[in-house]
Amino acid sequence: MNAEAADDWYEVVAPGDPLRQGQILPNFSLLQATFRFLSNDAPEVETLPITKVITLSQSCDLFRPEKDENGVNKHNVLVAPLVPFGKAHVKNAANYAKGRMLQYHLLPENAAFGMSYSIIAFPLATSVPYDIVTEHAQSNRCIRLRSPYLEDLASRFGTLFLRVALPEPPLNLPAFEKMVDALKKSTPPRSASPTV
Repeated sequence: MNAEAADDWYEVVAPGDPLRQGQILPNFSLLQATFRFLSNDAPEVETLPITKVITLSQSCDLFRPEKDENGVNKHNVLVAPLVPFGKAHVKNAANYAKGRMLQYHLLPENAAFGMSYSIIAFPLATSVPYDIVTEHAQSNRCIRLRSPYLEDLASRFGTLFLRVALPEPPLNLPAFEKMVDALKKSTPPRSASPTV
């Protein structure tokens, strides 16, 4: 691996390394990228929000970009903004830390690389043209998630969008509770089946 280890969670992306899932891009303006895509020019507006984003697209998709007849990559990269953990998040701090906030994913700080505690906001994920993201990645010092935290990110993101809406509750609880009560009151036979 070409990357220098930053800590258990992060590694520094070496110059020239390909873009991968879990790569954190600093100083990235989603709004500026949108303007650039629509007008082929970046507006000179100082008030455009600058943030960090993380790549959510699978690495295998990022390794095989396809170009159109003009040499422009056809693919987009799915990115989500990193929201700095702040006062508004304190109320749910324990839920963020334990992974109970399904739409969000907490990342730890790393002062050496300018990472404060941050929340990946999955609902704000958006597509950005491949060329814009790779150009930004090549011109900035980036870090990325290491294994197994990268796989955890992919799993959490996939779980959010693979949910199946079930009626609340999915079981007929009164009938189930009645059966449980009956089992508690009954005396098991000597040749009871093994428990799991």
